[in-house]
Amino acid sequence: MFSTLGLIIGLVIYTVLIGLVLVIKYIQESNTSLMVFLRKTSIMSKLVIVIILTYMLSFPFQYYYLSKQEPIILNFNGSSYNDILKVDDGVIVVGKQDIGESHISVGTIRKYSFDGELVWEKLYKGKHNKTRFDQIVMTRDENYLVLANEGYYIYDKRFTHFITYNKNGEIINRDMIQKPQPIKNSSDTVVTLNESLTNQSIYRLEFMRYSDDENDGDDETSYITIKQSNHHNELSNQYEYTFKHDFDSAYIQMMDAWLISETNDRIFIGVLNTAARKNFLQFRLLEFDHNLTLINEYKYNDKKIITDVKTIDFNYLITWKPYKEKKAYFGLYDNDMNKLWEEQIKGKTPHITVNQLLIEDDTLYVLGHEYVNATEVGFTNDFSGYVMDYDLKRRKSSYHNIGDGIGLENGVIEDNKLYSVGLFNNNAFFLSNCKYKDDPYKGVLSLIDLLNYKKEINVLNVEKEESSIEDAERYSPVIEYDFKK
Repeated sequence: MFSTLGLIIGLVIYTVLIGLVLVIKYIQESNTSLMVFLRKTSIMSKLVIVIILTYMLSFPFQYYYLSKQEPIILNFNGSSYNDILKVDDGVIVVGKQDIGESHISVGTIRKYSFDGELVWEKLYKGKHNKTRFDQIVMTRDENYLVLANEGYYIYDKRFTHFITYNKNGEIINRDMIQKPQPIKNSSDTVVTLNESLTNQSIYRLEFMRYSDDENDGDDETSYITIKQSNHHNELSNQYEYTFKHDFDSAYIQMMDAWLISETNDRIFIGVLNTAARKNFLQFRLLEFDHNLTLINEYKYNDKKIITDVKTIDFNYLITWKPYKEKKAYFGLYDNDMNKLWEEQIKGKTPHITVNQLLIEDDTLYVLGHEYVNATEVGFTNDFSGYVMDYDLKRRKSSYHNIGDGIGLENGVIEDNKLYSVGLFNNNAFFLSNCKYKDDPYKGVLSLIDLLNYKKEINVLNVEKEESSIEDAERYSPVIEYDFKK
């Protein structure tokens, strides 16, 4: 069934086509040339004809205007899936779930079998309105550690929860941290920038807010503190990085820092320096060993942002993007970060982002999104996921747009099949027949056959009979915790 907008546009095009047929018939019967006829028409009529013809001729270039398969009705509407973990007998996904018609969201953790059957699910709510699960890793004792954020609105990260689940989805431990809040017009406030989980550690990045209100040109310094803890949230190592600003700016200089990756023997931290949050000044890549000893520091002044680093045969496989641009590059670098080769990822449109790198044997799998536009239109930007597999030995690649607005944020590979989580962008095709076109935010768990991309994509969390949020609440009651406890 077409959407209302698609039906209206279809009727308009159908009416115009009938009009064109009548015009042609009139021209033939009156022995009037087309040019003479057009000269007799009004300017407004000519403009309408040009717009309709231009739109119809653009159909072959609209990659997302139709859905490739039947309408997908997802289970757990109003959800998002942020991370996925592979275990012996299935996958575990984490994200958030909206509760009914309210403005409350809870964290979710769900276990699926490799066949897509829901094994168990748990819901978790903090003290405030918005709670979501962002990451999940397996601990050394084979439990599941989840990083959750809680706040008053959707992107608020005022409280951090570290929750440990056993294999049956039961909570066996939790730690909650209230982050320091920035003080306006203060230059001595500690701000938590980012927190991340890895298979070995918990990382927390903080910095001393810097602002040069007087712009006196003095040699200013900011301090970024990198804290490394074990999975029990016990501090293991700490490093204070002194950031001396290389550029003067007429605007307040801001800092952002995040964990890029943790390899077998290295930790990579990215540090972005901007003016007034939008003007690029510099990006730095910090290379540490696992004891948080700084090994190298690389500076980039050409709007280059490193997004991922993997190790391959004593070299580094790196992806990067230009600052605030939807373009993606990947390449091989030696131990001193000298470029050996580099390529740009290209799809049906030039607007590409990279979300994850997966390496299986000698094949690199790149997961990301391909966008219709370079920037947002309104509140959203239409996208669909893609998978690019790249033979690292032969340097040959094949690019596969998944279509249907299926997002690929994170994935795991099992038996030549990719299990991936992301957002389901239902308005990524103009005449979509999807039921939820006007509400594009749904979490999707998809299964992709890596040996046969042309095979229909299997969406695992489809709606089953009598499945609703009320059922989820009845069979998996929300666990609610007061922060003060």
